[in-house]
Amino acid sequence: MSDYITTKDDNPRIREIWDVCFDDTKEFSDWFFDNRYCEKQTLSLRENGKIVSNLQMIPYKINLRGAILDSWFIVGAATLPEARKKGYMATLLLESYRVMRDAGVTLSHLYPFQYDFYRQYGYDICSKRLLQRLSPSDILKSQGVNQTLENSKPVMTIKNNADASDLLGCYNDCLSKYDGYVKRDIHSMQRRLNEHKIEGGHGLIVMNGDKVCAYMLYAISEKKIISAEVVYNNQLDIIAMLVELAKRFIDYDTIEFSTPVEDEVTSFLKDGRQRAFLEPFDMLRIIDVCRLLESLSYDRSLSGEIVLCIQDDCAKWNDGNFAIALQNGKACVEKTKKDYDVKMGVSELMQVITSMIDSRRLKDANRASFKQNYDNLQLDQVFPAIKSYIYEMY
Repeated sequence: MSDYITTKDDNPRIREIWDVCFDDTKEFSDWFFDNRYCEKQTLSLRENGKIVSNLQMIPYKINLRGAILDSWFIVGAATLPEARKKGYMATLLLESYRVMRDAGVTLSHLYPFQYDFYRQYGYDICSKRLLQRLSPSDILKSQGVNQTLENSKPVMTIKNNADASDLLGCYNDCLSKYDGYVKRDIHSMQRRLNEHKIEGGHGLIVMNGDKVCAYMLYAISEKKIISAEVVYNNQLDIIAMLVELAKRFIDYDTIEFSTPVEDEVTSFLKDGRQRAFLEPFDMLRIIDVCRLLESLSYDRSLSGEIVLCIQDDCAKWNDGNFAIALQNGKACVEKTKKDYDVKMGVSELMQVITSMIDSRRLKDANRASFKQNYDNLQLDQVFPAIKSYIYEMY
């Protein structure tokens, strides 16, 4: 039996630690432990027989470069104040990598309290978003907004009995042009709506005939409207929803929402450049380098080999030289004693795969070593640029 195992008898203690370490409402914590918590997906450490530190792993499916991959999100990572600075969370993280690898999991996500803490364990930022904060009056006074309203579609309130399948269709349609996002099904979409409702959330939808073509989930916090999820294809649709929110909450201070980095909605809004912030979002770690590289899809025109030297002090099975042979859009990967073409850490590899960094910037930042004039496939050929975007925080 693992030293880190957690049983059903430990549930009250895990909830007690959660309540001490996090600021969630009782309503949300009740919902989480009723609907998301699972003791079999929880690792814990004890002092004198009592749990003082734990983390949870929640399974998701991730779309990444033509593959659907298992990722277990690290959540609820918490240590009681009196037991901190003893290395307990580091121990649990390292154990979680072994557990995930044994379960056939390829990746691990988390949304951190502090980015630097998790970088030392092989995680790094794998997506960014444009966080925007505007006053309702600024939205309504934007010249660009007024110019678009003539062509806008009807905006409606999401009802409590909203059909999750309609929103799921919209989600799948809008996210199909991105990478690195969670693959939802009808059950996970309904769970997302239930969670949002528990947190006092509201929502808007934009209709194109009888089809949902955009939606926004938002919550009210004092004099601020915060949208955790805005899904759309057409800029007119998000503008229409923002205008509707501005009209409903004209006396509020701020409407906060996020869009993909490359989105140009900001250019329609008054003083948008002064109210938009580039925000690092979730972090990602490779659990199994070989499994990941063999799962991805590649340009079918590429044929040849590249040898990567990957350094991973926390998961030794990922440490070494990997020969990646490409043919017909797939890769055959094996550990090798061949000289490497590129040497980098496991977190750098993850950032290359998610297009957070490319070869030039790796060189400029001294985050990788390149064999001079190597003849094999080039790194940027193997991993051409993609656009990563994700909503899930846990």
